[in-house]
Amino acid sequence: MEDRGYPSDPGPGPAVSGGSFEVDPENIQKLIDGLNEAIEKLETIDRDARQRFGQLAPPGGDDYSEGAVRLINERAMGSDGAHGIANKAFREALEATIDNLTTTLNEYQRIEEENSQIGNIDV
Repeated sequence: MEDRGYPSDPGPGPAVSGGSFEVDPENIQKLIDGLNEAIEKLETIDRDARQRFGQLAPPGGDDYSEGAVRLINERAMGSDGAHGIANKAFREALEATIDNLTTTLNEYQRIEEENSQIGNIDV
């Protein structure tokens, strides 16, 4: 096998967060639109989950069962609950990515505009 200067089995490597990716400038708006659709779907999922949790009925008519259902609902759906925290973090990540892509697209368009003017200078 040809030696290309990298290990044949690099293993799993360290855990990495973040990262980057490349998008053709022509496709940035499509990606932004897709991320906005993902936010809309996230909102739908959140609404559906809140509705379903709101319909949970205690297994018994006693105070303990009612309290347990209320606590489960708060722990799952509250702003500091598992579902609430996950949705907030996911939404913030999507919005940050959209902001970065929008900035990149605007910068690309600005540079393209400047480059198109290079040959149009009157002397």
